Amino acid sequence: MKVAHDPLSGQRPIVVYDGLSGDKVALQFIQSGERIVGLNHRPLVSVISFTNICQIGANIVVGTDAPKRSIVDTIGYASAVLNNNKNRPFLFLPCTTIFHKDKTAYLVNGDETILSHLLKSGYVYSPYYSGIGANGVTSIWSGAVREVADEMVVSRIDPDNLIPPIATILVLGNSNPTSEDLLKALDVSVDGTSATQRLQSFVNSCNVKGVSSIEEIRLYLSN
Repeated sequence: MKVAHDPLSGQRPIVVYDGLSGDKVALQFIQSGERIVGLNHRPLVSVISFTNICQIGANIVVGTDAPKRSIVDTIGYASAVLNNNKNRPFLFLPCTTIFHKDKTAYLVNGDETILSHLLKSGYVYSPYYSGIGANGVTSIWSGAVREVADEMVVSRIDPDNLIPPIATILVLGNSNPTSEDLLKALDVSVDGTSATQRLQSFVNSCNVKGVSSIEEIRLYLSN
């Protein structure tokens, strides 16, 4: 017996295709029955297709010379957009969750050098993207890519499923970050969804501090 039903959220995964020439990563969101083409604002990602309803998955095409970090960022971005547009309990944002003893924070705009230092110190709970909910924070990734002796390797991370809520955002490279700066840096929503309102509420609920170096980050975590 054939049973007809509409596609449900989560039925189609994010699929990554590798092997094409070039140094770019292309991202296309898939809607049931049609595709709508737009342009992504994020660097190293050349094309994105999206719509604000019925998104069921994404295709990612990777050039053979594409930086490893851009691949990770694109998969994280696709995961976050698909999650956030469904108004699920967790809001997934492009920030690294760091901790030391009882001190925790979200780090925004962290680059490869900063992340490598934090990984060596064991300060990273969730690299690249963090899932933020009313009851705590969860991680998308269980590892992070970093350079060791001119080779790209994966540092394994074994995060707990959930850690307590965090109330501080550290913004790298901005001495006096505004809420508008944060909204631009963290926005992974598609117009027309409630994710933008949820992001605004999240930013308003946090203490925000600008930092300029790994030393300032370590100082914050040590105090």
